[in-house]
Amino acid sequence: MRKWTLGAWFFLSMGLTLGMLWAYEELGWGGFWGWDPVENAGFLPWLTATAFLHSIMIQERRGMMKIWNVSLIITTFFLTIFGTFMTRSGIVQSVHAFGQDTQLAWVFTIFMVLLLSVSFGFVIKRMPELRSRARLDSWLSREGAFLVNNWILLFAAFFMLFATMFPTLSDALFHERITVSAPFFNLWMVPIGLTLLFLTGVGPLIAWRKATPSNLRYQFTTPLIVFAVTLIACLAFGLHKRPVDADIGLAPPDGATALAPLVLAMNYLLRTFAIISKRFGPVICFSLCAFVLASIVQEFARGVAIRKRNTGQSLGSALIGMVLRGKRRYGGYLVHIGIMLMFFGWAGSAYQIEKTAKLGPGQTATIGAYTVRFDKLAHEEDRQKEMVTGELTALVGGKEYDRPRPAKWFFHNHENEPTTEVAIKRAPAEDLYITLGNYDLAEGTATLKLVVNPVVNWIWFGFMLLALATGIVLVPDSVLERLTAGAAVPAGAAARSAGVAGVALWLALGAGGALLLAPQPAAAQMRGGSGTEAPEPTGTDENWLVRNIVCQCQSCRHNLLECETEGCGHAIQDRLAIRQLLTQGRTREQVIEYFIKKYGGQVALAAPLNRGFNRLAWLFPYSLAAVAACGLGYGAWRLAKRPQTSTTTTAEPSISDPELADKLDDELRNLD
Repeated sequence: MRKWTLGAWFFLSMGLTLGMLWAYEELGWGGFWGWDPVENAGFLPWLTATAFLHSIMIQERRGMMKIWNVSLIITTFFLTIFGTFMTRSGIVQSVHAFGQDTQLAWVFTIFMVLLLSVSFGFVIKRMPELRSRARLDSWLSREGAFLVNNWILLFAAFFMLFATMFPTLSDALFHERITVSAPFFNLWMVPIGLTLLFLTGVGPLIAWRKATPSNLRYQFTTPLIVFAVTLIACLAFGLHKRPVDADIGLAPPDGATALAPLVLAMNYLLRTFAIISKRFGPVICFSLCAFVLASIVQEFARGVAIRKRNTGQSLGSALIGMVLRGKRRYGGYLVHIGIMLMFFGWAGSAYQIEKTAKLGPGQTATIGAYTVRFDKLAHEEDRQKEMVTGELTALVGGKEYDRPRPAKWFFHNHENEPTTEVAIKRAPAEDLYITLGNYDLAEGTATLKLVVNPVVNWIWFGFMLLALATGIVLVPDSVLERLTAGAAVPAGAAARSAGVAGVALWLALGAGGALLLAPQPAAAQMRGGSGTEAPEPTGTDENWLVRNIVCQCQSCRHNLLECETEGCGHAIQDRLAIRQLLTQGRTREQVIEYFIKKYGGQVALAAPLNRGFNRLAWLFPYSLAAVAACGLGYGAWRLAKRPQTSTTTTAEPSISDPELADKLDDELRNLD
């Protein structure tokens, strides 16, 4: 079951990653994930499948959690069907949804009800056969870490499901569709992601059954030192000193006098939570990435040292032989490194720099370390399309760095839907990302969107490592037996064959990655832009408003700043209105009320205001997290109160011979 699930999990991971890459290259807004309902529909089953892949290991080793694992599989399959239901029925609004069909929605609903009823009906019927043979010995164990991992993954899945469906719920109850967009998701999902990243490093280190203090010191000393050094370095270099606007649309109590103290306390906690998440989230993420890397490198180094000592092999042969013999264990470690690299790339988006500049021939704009000179505006035409291209020169330190050519293409018979061709100069440290906005052929001027995306390519590198590691785990044992069969092939020859195969796989993967990441024309559907230019946002209030008010052009779910650069007239007019209102002395709250009245509700807000029925969206994560914490706390209390049995008081035998202990460690590694 685990291998089949791992294969499906890999293809789902590949789909999500390619979706991020497609959004980055094709949509032209500078990002790679917008918490669109269709994106969330693919992410939901990934979370529960990841939980299953960890908890099934407990069942394999200890015979525990059979009911839990079956329930996770049922939930994962249900979420795949529910995701299809969301995109096909029209129950959610998304530019990527595939239609609206009420009859199909009822068919899906009946099928999902039958699916849950029959599946969990069999679970209840067969519950006696699914009882665990063992019990959790201690929460301070790998089993305990996996259980916490499962709870957090499920919390993330059901929170995302609730937040994605909240606009539909508010529309059904109060006939007002409330928008829940990126700011709301980021507020909650960033801390969840950091917790999961921490557990990614803890899982490989902590012992099964029960971790002793000596085991914890032995395993965690080096990774914690690396974590602390990285954290201090990040703070010393000022990576936490970023512009922070922690206002998340909180509102004072509106007549609920009995609940006023509770609401004010919740608002205060949310604001504190937002400040910590926004200011220190990236720094904590970088430090946890170092912690995860140190923990896994430590496991590899110790395993190789033991194998070299016991077999007399060289470093390379010992490493390859160790990975092949313990492919599940060390393949899983490589998957964790791939996930860590993706987190590293995601954290870099916190330092993204954006700038919009209107330039004429010979004029320049500076962003970060780059100076972009606008050379000319070229106009060409072929049998399929008309092309308007901005010919630029990017300079670094006065020297030519690249010649970007962002463009707009107008295909014949579709002139009102031009596409944007993004110019991307990739580098391991950061990408220079340029799109062409409005232009004037007569004057030769153009509006450019300039973006610097730090370390974004590590997301794609991380996935390539994840793909390689998954392939290692799924290699059939018969292949490994032929590679490592000492009778047929000498150990050195087997290692050399495995090394050649590994190098070939790396080269093939690297070539595919190079082709994947090569600069290519990227197209995104666009609305025809107007001749009016939106002002560059200035000040805290204007910057917050253009990023937290969603464009109502109905072609995307982007905010006004991102959508405007795609030539959207709706976004330009709304940004001009914001500038005018702020110039008149209106406060941020008054501008928000203006847009609520303009669009007849909160549909234009990226996150629901914390008042009235909308408090359910804010209280639900708190309530769900509290229930999960209480459940874990109750389990820990029950475990502490459980009477000791004769089997638990039996001391584990100790091994005084270091060489014998090393051999035993080597064999135990292969069992994982």
